Amino acid sequence: MNENVNPNVNAPTVPSPIPPWCRPIVSPLTQVMTDGGVVDLGTDTTYLNQSVAGTETQNAATLGNYVITIADGNYKRQIKRIYILGSAQPTTAGWECYGTFVGCNSLQFNNASTAAVLEWDGTAWQIIGGNVQTSNTVQPY
Repeated sequence: MNENVNPNVNAPTVPSPIPPWCRPIVSPLTQVMTDGGVVDLGTDTTYLNQSVAGTETQNAATLGNYVITIADGNYKRQIKRIYILGSAQPTTAGWECYGTFVGCNSLQFNNASTAAVLEWDGTAWQIIGGNVQTSNTVQPY
């Protein structure tokens, strides 16, 4: 046994060396959504899984889209990635994500391989990458 190692001190947590698009879909660093709900800010990546038949959140404003929301960020420069997997089988429904965004009210994920890379600037989420579409649709209640 190494006498210089203190067994009462935990090793620091290090980020996963595997990029999000190569990680297994089930991982402590990812969230998989199969229906409407809230995007988890405690994970770095959220996958929107269209290949699972969820109960689409139905209302006239979203035309059958899955409705998800993202809360305000926890700290400046927080990064959040949201993807529809490229291998997912598209359904007739898309995903509508509501939150506080710069320049729009919502993000629309309508096709496989749609992605958004977001950064919290202290007041709103900025889209810094991806091919997600934006919309000014007001969130239904």
